[in-house]
Formats: sequence, C-alpha cells, structure tokens
Amino acid sequence: MSCLAIFRGEAESALTWAQKEIAICDQYLLPLLRSQGEFQAGWAIAQLGEATAGITQMERGVQAIRATGAEMGLPYFLGLLAKVVSSTGQRDRALSLLDEAIGSANQNGTHFLLSEILRTKAEVLALAKDHNSREIEALLRDAIDIATKQKAPLPALRAATGLARSLNDRKRRSEASALLKPYAELIAKLTGTPDGASAIELT
Repeated sequence: MSCLAIFRGEAESALTWAQKEIAICDQYLLPLLRSQGEFQAGWAIAQLGEATAGITQMERGVQAIRATGAEMGLPYFLGLLAKVVSSTGQRDRALSLLDEAIGSANQNGTHFLLSEILRTKAEVLALAKDHNSREIEALLRDAIDIATKQKAPLPALRAATGLARSLNDRKRRSEASALLKPYAELIAKLTGTPDGASAIELT
C-alpha cells in the first residue's frame, strides 16, 4: 500500500503504511520487504518537509536492499531518490542516480515504472538553463512509448503531459494539444487530482 501511496503522491498515507510494513517485517524477519519499507518511509519524510532526514533514510533503505542481493524495485527507488535529491539542488548527483537506475533496469530487465524514471530524468535535465530540448523530448517520447506498451495509462499521461508542456514552451502549441487528445477520457476521470490539473491546463 505504501508503494501505491507514493505513486499517487500521498506522503502521509505512504508513511503510515510504510511504518506498518516495517513492524510486520520485524515480526516475521523479512529483510527485503523491511528495507523497501524503510526506503518508502524515508520518501514520505522527505515529502513532508524533512528532505535531509528523508534522503538519509532512503539511502539507508537502498543499501539494505542491496545487502539482500535483490534488485526488485531498485531502479524505481533510485529514481525516487534522484527526484528528492534534485529538489535539494543536487542536480548532478540526481542525474548520476537516474543514469544508474536506467542502467540497472536495462541490464536486469526490471522495467517496473521505467517510464517514470525517464520522465524524472527529463524533468531534472529541464532545470538547467542551457538544457537540450531535443534530449528531453526524446526521453519523454521513450517514456510514453514504454508506458503505452506496458498498458500503464497514468504513467503514459504523465510523460505526455511533460512533453506537451515542453512543446508548449517552445511555441508548438498545436502539437502539444494533439499529443494529449488520446488521453481526454482519462484526464476527465482525473479531475480534481494533480495529474488531471496538470493535463487540463495544457488542453
């Protein structure tokens, strides 16, 4: 449940569920799941305003996951860590983490939410004043393609919204509008949510 809350951007719910998961894992001696719970709690702590403490706990969770020898979910977690790190101004470190996440996903075939990792990299690259718009567009188109092939409509919409915003900023408004048309039904269902609001403002 904490992973779902993270995907939805619900920090308080993620923290509550992660703490429950940690307690259960301590009771039944489940080191991998406990490590993931620790990471997820760290993400929630960072979102709730304690970025430094959250990053420290997320890093501890990553180290603990690696200590089990498992890779399950690790690329996505590295992507989440990169996004939080980037929010503290550590752009170069964030990009390094994202490249590590993408490399791990491609090497091990763990493509769970790979589209979200690519979208995050595009967002971090866009923070630079001299950013390469073509590189960002390519990353977002890859993210859309991967999410679509995985039949993951929300990640696809998130990547499409990011690309539409980039196109709109470059005065390619008709392309931006056309890009979001296939998602009209989903956008309508997401009315009142952050994802819905982001897409609606570009349609």
